[in-house]
Amino acid sequence: MGISRHTFLQSAVAAGTALLPVRESFAQKKRTIKGSDDLNIALIGAGEQGRKALIVSCLKIPGIRFKAICDIWSYNRDYAVNTVNKSLVSGLKPL
Repeated sequence: MGISRHTFLQSAVAAGTALLPVRESFAQKKRTIKGSDDLNIALIGAGEQGRKALIVSCLKIPGIRFKAICDIWSYNRDYAVNTVNKSLVSGLKPL
């Protein structure tokens, strides 16, 4: 028949209890991760909705940086790259 529900839960609780000391040792160490106010994003699919809805909306958000734009159609990709470049100081280059 395999493993019963009771045996499975009993094993899971035992495994979770065994990991508690490990978790507590990680919690005691204070790690500081330096954050950034910028968010790098890539647009996959620069068609009608991608370039007219997503790009326009994302460009209104402070700290958003487009790092890549891709589409299977070069005219969609180029249009989206040009749209982003018009609003940025540093431009993207089409691949």
